[in-house]
Amino acid sequence: MSVRERYEKALAEIRGRIREGRKGEVGKRLGEILMETGALDQATLQRGLAEQQLRGNGELLGEVLLSLNLIEEETLLSALHMQTNRN
Repeated sequence: MSVRERYEKALAEIRGRIREGRKGEVGKRLGEILMETGALDQATLQRGLAEQQLRGNGELLGEVLLSLNLIEEETLLSALHMQTNRN
């Protein structure tokens, strides 16, 4: 399995966990986590959110931020880990 295929598989699993974990539960949003860790500033987060809304195709914020090269894959995976493993 190529690195890209492993990434796609891991991303699909993470997306499922996030969507499942969000049902009826309010925790920190991805953008908040990325700002707290210093990966994004407010302006960059707003740019990503605006693009997500413009696309309107159900892409998750992390996918949009990656496609715009605003964050690295490792940064996204770390933030998603923090988000989905909260206690």
